[in-house]
Amino acid sequence: MTLPYIHLSLAERREIARMHAAKIPISVIADCLQRHRSTIYREIKRNWVHDEEPLYRGYFHVAADMQARARRQRLGKLSRKPVLAVYVMDRL
Repeated sequence: MTLPYIHLSLAERREIARMHAAKIPISVIADCLQRHRSTIYREIKRNWVHDEEPLYRGYFHVAADMQARARRQRLGKLSRKPVLAVYVMDRL
């Protein structure tokens, strides 16, 4: 089963949270979302909230989406490396 990689959307994360809270197996969640089970497993593991208070522990789709967006927001290479930007501008 070869599926193209596309970032998870907020709606997909909402479904993951709902189904995971209902104790539905990860393989079933993956089949419903047409994703590989490792994608779902990594998503839950990567965005799991660890807290001392049991009420605040778990997978929360909005928090997961915010964390994923923060990880994805990276500046371009020329913005990160001013020396390279000067070199490119000189060569244009």
